Amino acid sequence: MKPNKSPGPDGIPGELVKELFYANKVCFTALLNRLLELGVFPKEWKRANIVFIPKENKDLSVPAHYRPICLLSSWGKIFDKLISNRITYYLEADNFLNPRQYGFRKRKSTIAAIQNIKSFVEQAALDKKNGLPYFTGH
Repeated sequence: MKPNKSPGPDGIPGELVKELFYANKVCFTALLNRLLELGVFPKEWKRANIVFIPKENKDLSVPAHYRPICLLSSWGKIFDKLISNRITYYLEADNFLNPRQYGFRKRKSTIAAIQNIKSFVEQAALDKKNGLPYFTGH
């Protein structure tokens, strides 16, 4: 968790949750694993406070001139990250994702994608083949 973030509806700062978690890893890990086994995501952890931050030098009578910020429970963020990490682990372990899928993946970068395209184009040139790279945003 990033330090100095505003707390969600429970009012518990992320730094405190982090300290509590590391002080009692076994207890909290057992709790989170049990919630996963039961398929339960506590309602309190789903609640959010929405704060509207005014944009600079804008007419504040116009609703579009505000930036909505959603403040979530730190416990909910931790549980959400746990679920996300587990799903990602299984997708990666079972090679479910295309190796050319670079977006939103660890150890996959724009630079790696560009290098892949460059290699493809260079190989096509060596093989005297014509082609165009195709990009999708799916």
